Amino acid sequence: MNKSARTYLISIFLALAIVLSFFAIQSIFVMKTFYPRMVVVPMSLGIVLGLLVGKVGVLRARLAGNARLFSALADFAPEFNYFRKISGEYEYVSPACKSLTGYVQDDFYREPNFMNRLIHPDDMEVWNAHIHNINGEGLAETVEFRIVTRDGDIRWVEHLCGTVQDENGNTIGVRSSNVDITQRRVYEQQIEISAKYDPLTMLPNRRWLMEKLHDWIYEAAAGGRHFAVMFLDLDRFKYINDTFGHTVGDALLRQIAKQFEGGVSEGGGKNAQIFISRFGGDEFVIVEKMEKKDEQFRSAEKILALLDQTFTVNEHKFRVTGSIGIAVFPADGETSEDLIKNADAAMYKAKREGKNNIQFYSADLAEEMSGFYRMEQRLKLALERDEFVLHFQPQIDMASGRVSAVEALVRWNCPENGMVPPLQFIPVAEEAGLIGAIGEQVFRKACAQWRAWSDQGFLLKMAVNVSPLQFRDDAFIGQLARLLGEMRMPPSYLEIEITEGVLMGSAEKALGKLKALRDMGISIAIDDFGTGYSSLQYLKELPISCLKIDASFVREIQTNGKNLAIVKTIEALGRNLQMYTVAEGIEEQAQYDLLKDIGCTMGQGYFISHPMAAEKLEPLLRKLMT
Repeated sequence: MNKSARTYLISIFLALAIVLSFFAIQSIFVMKTFYPRMVVVPMSLGIVLGLLVGKVGVLRARLAGNARLFSALADFAPEFNYFRKISGEYEYVSPACKSLTGYVQDDFYREPNFMNRLIHPDDMEVWNAHIHNINGEGLAETVEFRIVTRDGDIRWVEHLCGTVQDENGNTIGVRSSNVDITQRRVYEQQIEISAKYDPLTMLPNRRWLMEKLHDWIYEAAAGGRHFAVMFLDLDRFKYINDTFGHTVGDALLRQIAKQFEGGVSEGGGKNAQIFISRFGGDEFVIVEKMEKKDEQFRSAEKILALLDQTFTVNEHKFRVTGSIGIAVFPADGETSEDLIKNADAAMYKAKREGKNNIQFYSADLAEEMSGFYRMEQRLKLALERDEFVLHFQPQIDMASGRVSAVEALVRWNCPENGMVPPLQFIPVAEEAGLIGAIGEQVFRKACAQWRAWSDQGFLLKMAVNVSPLQFRDDAFIGQLARLLGEMRMPPSYLEIEITEGVLMGSAEKALGKLKALRDMGISIAIDDFGTGYSSLQYLKELPISCLKIDASFVREIQTNGKNLAIVKTIEALGRNLQMYTVAEGIEEQAQYDLLKDIGCTMGQGYFISHPMAAEKLEPLLRKLMT
């Protein structure tokens, strides 16, 4: 027999005993007699009463059991659950309150609305709005906020809350479940940071910049306002990476970003007037809400002024400058892409104007950039069509007057514009990343021509200019070695001409490459010596064979005492370092004679010969080599 059946039987027996006893006593005292038939009705009443009492007992037992089961389940749950009255008194608080808040159940039972004291001050507005919604409006909702635990720790909580009604639909209390979501919030913050911030500098990244630009364009268009997009590129920063390594370069970028952040940034807030981001590499984009051109210029000057200091990284000290291009909405573009593109174009103009300056975008610049891109496409086509040709200028021994070397000079034989000199297309080729392909063609043609002349008995040294970008290419030496092998050209007949800027930009790496070239048997000449930034320390360490005296010093050497002194100094320097010298730009007999008297080893210039195609030069070679 189960517990419920026993409860019913006991209730019936007790009810019968009570009812029958009552009627029996009543009959005896009132009627002075007792008849058994008189107990039928009381007996029936007792049975019914017993059944009712039993039912109530069973229901009470079930309710008590359910309450114990609910309490056991709620107590076991890892979430902090509670039930409170609308007035704030807590009817039930789960033991998990301690693991989340540090407080025990009695703390909640003793103080109504105890949760209020746990809310982080910055989230009280969220909490108060929630309390109004749940207590006043009966709105079930889920909110997230921070709490301050008993130990002073800050935790994020997901608070699920709903009302409890009585049988008439009246709200009598609030049930709530609270989950610790601190770790989730940390992950979400990390995801947001990686999505919006540059990991190196912690400035807003390109993606956030484009989102911000989209918002600002919408606002400015609606309000008829302007704003400026400033594109900043650090000058010669690649040289720092090449010379000191990317670890030092990255550390320097972080310092520069911190300087920008402290000096101009207002962050990414909705009402910010300025927004600075790292666009990539050593490029930064600053967007600022300004109406007047002079204000925009002054703001750009302020940004450049932030760079005007000494940055120290691992005991290395750096002075950094930047070039800024400015495009203004809506005059210079009505889309994010156009504004960035045009500010970038203005920045390149600032580079061409000598760096460390500011340039505004203009319609003329648009035409110039359009010409740049047209030139880029034509250069690509010229590579495919093999339109680059070589002209050769002889270098003669000043003492004997005989040709001992030729310099290979590239020309572009353009079908539309005729023979285009290198100054008109080499800068575009470098910016467009085409210089490596052009340089490879130049070397191939120069080596092929040397092979042809060698077969005719002309054993000449072939001098070839190398672009700094081509020289820094890691594949350069390997490509050159393979080419010499293909053309059966001894490396000792090849001379590579580099500028001083190559040495300054990447000294350590350049030293390794130059030594590798020397070990192959190739000689190295410094072109336009004295016009760059080299130091005597480099001349002592680098495997240089030749110093080429720039034409600017040779010009007016007969009448300008300073030019004469510089040429004499370079010649003496080369001689004492066991290097030979080549004087460039000789245009008349008097210059030739004076340079010969000074002791210059070799000479080159229009006085001797203009650069010309190989077939036109051959008669002169026969004349000056015999």
